[in-house]
Amino acid sequence: MIKYLLKISFFSLFAYFNSYAMIFDNRYFPLFQRPLTRHTNKLSNVLIQADFISASEAYNDQEKVVSLFEIDGAYDQIQLLQSVLKAYPEKAFAGDFIRSDVLVHTNTIPWDQDGLIDTQLIGLRYSQAITRNIIIGVDTFVAHVNSHKKAHLDRKKITLFPGDFEEILEGNARLHNFLKVSSSYYDTLSWGDTDISLRLGNRWEYKAKFKAIDAGCTFGVIAPTAKSRSIYNPASIPLGGNGHWGLYGSLDADFNIKEDWRALLLVRVQKRLPKTSLQRVPVGLEPLTYGALLANTRINPGFTFIAMPTLILDGLRDNFGIQAAYTLVVHRKDCWSDERVDKSIEGKFGRAENLSEWGSEYVSIGLNYDYSRDLECPRVANRAGLLVDIPLNYAVAKQSVKNIRISLSMESNF
Repeated sequence: MIKYLLKISFFSLFAYFNSYAMIFDNRYFPLFQRPLTRHTNKLSNVLIQADFISASEAYNDQEKVVSLFEIDGAYDQIQLLQSVLKAYPEKAFAGDFIRSDVLVHTNTIPWDQDGLIDTQLIGLRYSQAITRNIIIGVDTFVAHVNSHKKAHLDRKKITLFPGDFEEILEGNARLHNFLKVSSSYYDTLSWGDTDISLRLGNRWEYKAKFKAIDAGCTFGVIAPTAKSRSIYNPASIPLGGNGHWGLYGSLDADFNIKEDWRALLLVRVQKRLPKTSLQRVPVGLEPLTYGALLANTRINPGFTFIAMPTLILDGLRDNFGIQAAYTLVVHRKDCWSDERVDKSIEGKFGRAENLSEWGSEYVSIGLNYDYSRDLECPRVANRAGLLVDIPLNYAVAKQSVKNIRISLSMESNF
């Protein structure tokens, strides 16, 4: 009995300080919903989860692995200079940023954009049964994000003469100062987006050769309570939908194949609502985070499609079980509309739209421990879990960060 209480206390205490909600449509973090355990007479649920996420690479628009921040476009100092000169013809002159003799013997100054994102998340998912067929839920989270961009000059691709290296470094810094880009380091503690949902469902016993089938549809609203990305810090990361409200609908089914074997399927369609805000827009081939043009832009995000099949095998040894899942997320292209009054400087809004389309896929492998398995009629059914998410590049992965995620969770049904 003492051992049992100690186990519950450990997982509950740990999970209380580390967990989060699931919103899916963020290319920087695998914010995936975990399947809930549904009991016949315990329809309300609390899921508390501890997540640790780390990434140093990403998939680009060609589905190749690249440095982390290259999903916003490759950085070339000459291309950025050319864009600044086009965007500000009366304020910016080439000689203000680099010596003319450097431009004579080189037409490219590429920089590698290595980096690292470390994230810890704290949150809670709560579902309350109103009737046996109607369940309301709320998800929210707090996240600590540490993002560091480590840009360095790719000296193998250019010819340098004495004094050029220092001139290039100083010229790059002058470009950043002109654009008011202040930092390559980002550290924040912030709320994430909040998800409010309504599920309509039913449970059928001994149907279609299954021990039980629990299926339903969910409709939800996502409130943009997360901090948005800063257009003045290229290392900043949006913690949710970057300030956009969202709507979604999903279908889920839990097939109880036999006593301890379950097959689950979740499919979901999600849409963020349009919003007008000040954005960086590229004038040429510079990265989006260094877009030379600042413009009021109406962004209408594309649809996001999610599919997640899961297999759970409980009772393999004592109270332990295992689970495996595959998650596929596809986000369609956003629509960027120029809301400026003065449109004399042309912005490459179409290029920003092309880079907004992304996809990600993960395989998840986990271990479960069911505290209530050997108890008769427990008032609360508790279940702990350990899950690891591993990124794949099998079908759709592009323009998204390649994360590794480790999750610890505690789930209670009552």
